[in-house]
Amino acid sequence: MLPTFLTNPDPDIFLSDNYLVLDFENTIRGEMAGARNAANELLFTCMKSPLLHGHTEVEGGELEVSRYLDVFYDMDFIVCHNSKYEIQWLHRAGLDTSKVLFYCTQIGEFVLAGNRKIPLDLNHTGTRYGCPPKENYVDMMMGLGECPSHYPQSLLADRCRQDVDTTHTVFKKQRVRLKEAGLLPVMFTRCIFTPVIADMEMNGMFLDEEAVYQVHKEKTHEYQAIMQELDSFTGGINMASPTQVAKFIYETLKFPIPRDRNGKELRGKPTKQFPDGLPKTNEDAINLLKPKTAKHKRFLDLKQRESKLRKTITSYTTKFVRACEEAGCMVYGNLNQTVVGTHRLSSSNPNLQNFDRKLKRLIVPRRPGWSIRQNDYDQLEFRVAGFLAQDQTLLANVLDPNFDAHAESASVIFGDEFDDAEGESRKELRTAAKSHTFKPLYGGQSGTPAERAYYEKFLDTYQGVAAWHEKLLDEALETKKMRTITGLIFYFPRVHFTDSGYVEDQTNVKNYPVQMFATADIAPIGVTFLWHRMKDMKLKSFLINEVHDSAIAEEHPDEHDIMEQLSHQAMEDDVITYLKQVYNIDYNFPLTVESVAKPYWGG
Repeated sequence: MLPTFLTNPDPDIFLSDNYLVLDFENTIRGEMAGARNAANELLFTCMKSPLLHGHTEVEGGELEVSRYLDVFYDMDFIVCHNSKYEIQWLHRAGLDTSKVLFYCTQIGEFVLAGNRKIPLDLNHTGTRYGCPPKENYVDMMMGLGECPSHYPQSLLADRCRQDVDTTHTVFKKQRVRLKEAGLLPVMFTRCIFTPVIADMEMNGMFLDEEAVYQVHKEKTHEYQAIMQELDSFTGGINMASPTQVAKFIYETLKFPIPRDRNGKELRGKPTKQFPDGLPKTNEDAINLLKPKTAKHKRFLDLKQRESKLRKTITSYTTKFVRACEEAGCMVYGNLNQTVVGTHRLSSSNPNLQNFDRKLKRLIVPRRPGWSIRQNDYDQLEFRVAGFLAQDQTLLANVLDPNFDAHAESASVIFGDEFDDAEGESRKELRTAAKSHTFKPLYGGQSGTPAERAYYEKFLDTYQGVAAWHEKLLDEALETKKMRTITGLIFYFPRVHFTDSGYVEDQTNVKNYPVQMFATADIAPIGVTFLWHRMKDMKLKSFLINEVHDSAIAEEHPDEHDIMEQLSHQAMEDDVITYLKQVYNIDYNFPLTVESVAKPYWGG
């Protein structure tokens, strides 16, 4: 059976006093920290609960912690700061983390902040709640790469005890603030997703070794060819020298120096060659350059291709080769809940969400005969925008099996060229239009005349969305903030009318409520239920990633049918039920998932 906190979800459970506060201290060996690294081990554990007297302290590793599993199961929830870290250690200690509810004070602070950037580490968070700061000796030693196993035991115990006390103080005050702000439902939704993320991180992803070496070789050769072209075009300047690149871009090619949103030129510190400040030559600055000549276009094309290939090689193929050589073809990334302003999940080190679709094919099952199942929500953000705006035209189009949103945008942007095209040519034009199809949902206005014509037609067609946009802008302009459908509050201190009548920061005002509800609520809820249903049925298949609106799994060959069935049950039906139970939201737009199993990840 599913746990009660899913079958009968009640965010007010976080007001219970049947909880336990937990913190671990562990070794730090190798590049990968925490429980995912088999070389690491627990050193010290501190626990505290209103139902227990004082601190419970445990010296030693997972075996010693495993003696307290019954205590963990008996609690309504377990409180930690950055709970993903503790969840993974508890998994190693033998806890079935699908049966336990967790409360993360780091997530709680993130929920209270909305989209405002504040430090979320325990030291800064505790200070905001009146707790004494940590002794910086341990942090200094960690910064020097000294493993905690070399610290005096008394120092380690003091640190662990203080972290528990600070987390406890933050929790008691934080849950009151969340309750008063109407944010406990949001907090609950974020917290039930954390064990899922922790498990996916532990599972990692498996690489096709032969394909990795082949792709790395191809990308390296492509990069060398691009660098030769750049070398010929620039006359052999050192592309790693900001000064030489700046002289070429702004003096030889005579590009105007790009400016920031306040009209100030993007410059660094003064140099001998540039006494007014070295003009910026980083990727952000180059993306702002406006080509006016054939040489301008040629340079930007070469530089952007070089930049993309360099990122692919340094961030992915080189790391994949290293994983094949040193980690048995396993690659592990971080999944982060408290980074993106819209509250969707992000990935880092490496980013295993937003990367070249062709590289996804390098991810394969680690066992012969298995498949990679990809469960994708169909046009999730488009449909969510329609639901939030209650746009009946959008609903009618979604329900029309012959409606193709990308073909609609291509027809306007490319006109007769698309309408007369057939086969692959038509497919390529449709693909080229995809980046523009839903751009108006987020306030996109700039582009070519044809693109702007499409944006205008979009808002004329979906007048409910256009009216909803105006309502959002009115609220943000008046209050500098916005309360979303789930209760989460976004803050927009910079939103205002410019002299030209443009509303500054309007893209975020229009984007945040859609992206949040689609990819920080609906998709994670669906993936959470899928994970729990797979655990409940004791399937051999397991999840390895979540990418905004999709769940990726390695699938056992005997579980094809049940995995497809669970994908629809969890990511469609369970989500709608949960939204009603927790948020009192009657979701009345289609919520559909395409579930496909292949020998590799990707389309």
